[in-house]
Amino acid sequence: EKDPADRFQSVEELLHRLEGGAPDLDEVTPRSTVGLAARLGRRRMLIAAATLTIAAATAVYLYRHHPGILIEQDSIVLTDFSNTTGDPVFDNTLRRALSLKLEESPYLNILPGPQMEQTLRLMAHDPREHVTPQLGREICVRNGLKAVVSGSIAQLGNSYILQLDATSANGEAIAHSGAEVTGKDRILLELGRAAIALRRKLGESIGSIQKFDKPLAEVTTSSLEALQAYTIAGKTSGAGTESIALLKRAIELDPNFALAYAALSARYSNLRQVDKAAEYGRKAFDLRDRVTEREKAILLEKYYGSVTGQLDERIQSDKLWTLAYPRDALGFANLGIANSRAGQNENALTATLEARRLDGVSLINLMGLYAVLGRFDDAKRTYDEARKRNTSNARLFVYYYDIAFMRHDASGMAEAVLEATGKEGGEYQILFEEALVEAYFGRLRKARELSQSALESTRRASDKDGMANCYATRAHVEALFGANVAARQDVDRALNLAPARDVLTLEGWSLALMGDTRRARVVEQELGRRYPLDTLVNRVYLPTLRAIMENAGNKPDRAIEVLQAAIPYDLATSRGTLAMYAVYVRGEAYLRAQNSSGAAAEFQKILDHPGVVMNSPMIPLARLGLARAYAVAGDRAKSSTAFQDYFTLWKDADLDVPILVEARKQYAALQMDPHK
Repeated sequence: EKDPADRFQSVEELLHRLEGGAPDLDEVTPRSTVGLAARLGRRRMLIAAATLTIAAATAVYLYRHHPGILIEQDSIVLTDFSNTTGDPVFDNTLRRALSLKLEESPYLNILPGPQMEQTLRLMAHDPREHVTPQLGREICVRNGLKAVVSGSIAQLGNSYILQLDATSANGEAIAHSGAEVTGKDRILLELGRAAIALRRKLGESIGSIQKFDKPLAEVTTSSLEALQAYTIAGKTSGAGTESIALLKRAIELDPNFALAYAALSARYSNLRQVDKAAEYGRKAFDLRDRVTEREKAILLEKYYGSVTGQLDERIQSDKLWTLAYPRDALGFANLGIANSRAGQNENALTATLEARRLDGVSLINLMGLYAVLGRFDDAKRTYDEARKRNTSNARLFVYYYDIAFMRHDASGMAEAVLEATGKEGGEYQILFEEALVEAYFGRLRKARELSQSALESTRRASDKDGMANCYATRAHVEALFGANVAARQDVDRALNLAPARDVLTLEGWSLALMGDTRRARVVEQELGRRYPLDTLVNRVYLPTLRAIMENAGNKPDRAIEVLQAAIPYDLATSRGTLAMYAVYVRGEAYLRAQNSSGAAAEFQKILDHPGVVMNSPMIPLARLGLARAYAVAGDRAKSSTAFQDYFTLWKDADLDVPILVEARKQYAALQMDPHK
């Protein structure tokens, strides 16, 4: 069919048609409307009005009949590269490089990898299958998308032929770009230029391209081998040793590879190795000028999250990310995590739901947030959806164990244990979750046995950070229960493992609880020295440590005062006994100050948010604290009921647990003295 742009050779011809009658909308073109706009001042208002009609019709026509024009709501499928050179270094690597150049643009939206994998499963294909242009078009149709972008590389003598093609879902050509490259070392440079040409032909404005364009060799690496290692690491599931080794290899090949440092920071963060996550996050941040604008947003998120710990800056950075890239699911997912770390859980859910809408797969974080908000049935439904999608991440099952526990679902807990066992990082974590459940019910000996099994798992894996976390959390539980001899041994063991932030915090709290003020002060100074900007350290963890010592020194009013800084973060999410412990210590301070209503309010806050503390012993301890608060108030009936609730929860507890022995004495005294 003849292009409509050829039907009118001049503005005058178009104006003649306009003045003579209604235009044929199928014949309106960009060339026509531009010419018309230039002459509006010399024509009647009727023509101006007609121009607006024509402009609208032009947009409709172009969108329907010219597939080369995408709009911002359109998404594309990016297929794997066709590599006929015989050189494996191009396998997956060029697709990743092209993806970075296309993701750099806020105008284009690539179907996320997890969503593509899910579509392949629904099509009865292996999610790891090489995605050809034909298969890409099928994926495009299933997801209701408009375009497929494919790339190929071939060798011709000493040259390489790069080609990029965009086609519609039905195979119609939309846009093409390419290059002939002499020399392997120039391939990334020329691929980046071809990608920019393609972005322009797909409809991205010159202004947007000028703002969001950096040469590939500058924003990734000039080493194809380094990019290959980075790409393979991205395809390796979880945060395991294989992925870490590949990323370290990428850095060896190119010490300025910012994205590899950022990926390593993320891997170590998932393994809860905070100091290593910070180390690599800092290096990535120092190289932030060598990344695209989108990747810079990722580096800032990692820097504020894993290096400085500045929550306000992290949230603000992630908000700016979502504004610059409003269709980027990762930005919203990270904003959700940052809000959750700050205790802004409703905001976190809103952001995570948007990430879920955009990529269709942000299920683990969503499941966790539903649980935090006490929506355990919604969390279970999200878990079921993740299972249908064959999600195998160990974190899924560890989180689900806690959710099943809160739902009193013994079979669900058993399922989670079975699924997590044998998965890298999952075995020790699930064993320790089981240990926390035993501690929750006061069965301290059984908890110690299970945590010992978790420690053996970390030893086999040579996971010093996991080992330190096991020792420190167990020490804190033991100190809370008054089992100081065992707690002191575990603190010493954890300290010998060069602990990171959370471990050091738990050690400090345990030492303060046991009355070892001198060593607790040393930990206090070390936390302040290592983490001078960290929001949780300076607003929650250190004030809590000081408050424990103030309580021990019989200065509860001072303890209450120093813990005011922690109030905005009372619902901050964390694992183990870190969550809401500041609230518990504040309640203890109110008890010591004989402020029964203040104490009851703090303990009730814990009981009202079971999803924040999950299987932590904060729940039974809060029940006991509430019983004591009612006793201070002189409300014998409420105090007796609260004591009974606590005893029912601990009906199978070890009888010699010191805090239980003391509680029974207090309850007996309450029954004998009507004034208590």
